[in-house]
Amino acid sequence: MKKILSKNDNIAVTGIARGGKTVFLTSLLAQLEEFDQADFSFAGNSKIEAFKELRTRSDFIRQFPLDRYRDFLAMRGSWPEKTSDAYCYSCEYWRSDWKFWKQRLNFFDFPGERIADSAIAAVPDYRKWSEHILSHLKNHKSLFEDARGYFEILENPSAPLEEIIFEYKLTLARLILNFKPLITPSTFLLSKEGITAKKGSVNELASQRASGLDFDSEFVPLSREYCEQNPEYAERMHKNFRLYRRNVVMPLYRELGKCRKLIVLIDLPTLLAGGVGQYNDNRQILQDLFQTLRPDSSIGRKLASTIKFWQRPLEKVAFAASKADMIYNDDIENGTAEGLLRQLTSKARKIVPEAEYRWFVCSACQSSVKGEKPYTLRGRPARNNPEKQIVEFEVPRLPENWPDSWQPGDYRFKALLPEVPKNTQKPPRHINLDAVFDFIAN
Repeated sequence: MKKILSKNDNIAVTGIARGGKTVFLTSLLAQLEEFDQADFSFAGNSKIEAFKELRTRSDFIRQFPLDRYRDFLAMRGSWPEKTSDAYCYSCEYWRSDWKFWKQRLNFFDFPGERIADSAIAAVPDYRKWSEHILSHLKNHKSLFEDARGYFEILENPSAPLEEIIFEYKLTLARLILNFKPLITPSTFLLSKEGITAKKGSVNELASQRASGLDFDSEFVPLSREYCEQNPEYAERMHKNFRLYRRNVVMPLYRELGKCRKLIVLIDLPTLLAGGVGQYNDNRQILQDLFQTLRPDSSIGRKLASTIKFWQRPLEKVAFAASKADMIYNDDIENGTAEGLLRQLTSKARKIVPEAEYRWFVCSACQSSVKGEKPYTLRGRPARNNPEKQIVEFEVPRLPENWPDSWQPGDYRFKALLPEVPKNTQKPPRHINLDAVFDFIAN
């Protein structure tokens, strides 16, 4: 029967702490495309029929390369490497329990790191943006400690612009190494090609990363006094700021403004393994995201004045602990993992209370099984395993609550290789992926 009515949903997918957006979308779309072969319960046992990939409508954001990433998982036995910071993917299907409707889904995969650029989206004027960033750095003691050298060099009106740019990049490098989330321009942390800044010294990071679209178009916040003394430098910064805003920030925020549903992927093992500094950093990024998405927040009101649809509130949010296959089964079944997820996201939820929220513990690609001994799993460790052998290994017991303090290495989890059928007609085995989709797509 021909479907004569269409239901259209825009769903944003983001993540913190290496949440695994690429694998999540690859597996989810594979389940929908090969629904008859998938272990996928959906909407009262209804079926997905006539799945079709559609061409995305964005001129700035790339189409999600589903076939390429499925090949990485199935044929190469490795996790896919991103080639872009953001993707769009549109598809259409029928549901067996709908007589006259067809469903169109538009997925927008965007990195949580870009939330630090929300002020660039909201404030189109370079000098006002500079005032905002400098004020933020100065008024927060923990940030000012890392930015002190930058404020000192700005007081010298004859300081060369190249030295000022490098000093700002030293500030950003210190913020990264001290787990502080205000990294803007965010391409210093995550390039437009999806490459994350590698660990290194402050000077190494400042030398290797660009504060802007590329090394030829860097920009930094300048004080009003420095701009007045050096108008040619101010004009150069304004030009590069506009270039970055047009090519990096606005395409992402326009797409995000269309989305009324949100999936946030969170890697609990990475947060536990990284120590309390990484936890605090990622929790702050999460809160910044929801402040940005709240239409009546100060940043939300500014975004609504420049971006169509921004004033419309979120309808649904799925928080998903996305690495369930790295966690011992008992800690999932007894609710410990979900409890940690709820604790982490409790403040973010209160920022946008009108949305409907659900919490999930899932894995888009199940790469382990329960071991014979308590708190052991069986899988293929990604490191120190040249033969890619399946071994049994110990996993940490999850705490019932986030500790008051903990150090990197207190919790040690094994990174695993993907376990995916080489027959691409058969989607990856998963944990609870269908529950996430059932909630967000209905």
